Amino acid sequence: MTSASVGRVMFEIDGEGPSIIFVHGLGGSSNSFQMLLGELRGFRCVRPDLPGSGRSEPPFGKLTMATFVDAVAEVVQTVGNTPVHLVGHSMGTLVCQLLAAREPRLVRSLTQFGAILEPSDSVRQRLKDRARVARQDGMLGIADDAAAGLSSTSKTANLLAAPFVRESHLRQGADAFARSCEALADAKAITAAHCFGVRSNAFKGVPDGCVTIGVAFDTMRRWANEHYGV
Repeated sequence: MTSASVGRVMFEIDGEGPSIIFVHGLGGSSNSFQMLLGELRGFRCVRPDLPGSGRSEPPFGKLTMATFVDAVAEVVQTVGNTPVHLVGHSMGTLVCQLLAAREPRLVRSLTQFGAILEPSDSVRQRLKDRARVARQDGMLGIADDAAAGLSSTSKTANLLAAPFVRESHLRQGADAFARSCEALADAKAITAAHCFGVRSNAFKGVPDGCVTIGVAFDTMRRWANEHYGV
C-alpha cells in the first residue's frame, strides 16, 4: 500500500494492473472501500479522500461538485494507466457521472452503488439543515443519526456497520462536512447522452437519506447498461 497526494488531496494505492478509482460518499472516506481490496487482486486500486473528507484538507472557499470532480480527475491523471474504472458510492456516484461526462476518454467503465442523479427538493433541504447542525453542534449528533439510520438488514448482516459509519462521520471536520452537504444540496443531474460509450453498472440496495428506491431506479434507467439489486 502506498499513500500519496495531489495538492491537498490524499489517496492510497494498492496493487498493480488496470486502475480502479473509488469515490466515497458524504461522510465517508477512502476507508469505505477497504474491505473490497482483497477481492481485487490484479488491479491497481486507488482510493482518494475527497476534498474536506478523511485526510484531505478542504480548499479555501466554497466546496462544489466541480471541486470534487476536479480533484478526482487530477488523481486519475496523476496515477495514469487510463482509461480507468470508476466506482462510486452515493454522492460519489454523482462525482463519477460528472467526470465520465466531462472526460469520457479517461473512463473505461462506471460502477455505481446507491446511485443518485440529483437530490430531491426535500433532500436538498435536509442537507442544508444538516450543514447548519454540523456548524452549530458539531458531528456527534450527526454521527449518531447516520449510524441509527442504517437498515436493520445492514446492521444484522454486519455488526460493525453501524460503528464504522458512526466513526467515519466523527472523523469529519464539522465545517468541511457542512460544506460538503451544501455542495451536494446544489448538485444538478446530467443526461446519460453525455456519457455515450462508457460501460455502466448500477447496484441498488435499501434506501438511505439521500438515495430512495425511486431515485435508484431512475438513475439505473438513465445510466446503467446493466443493473442489479443487492
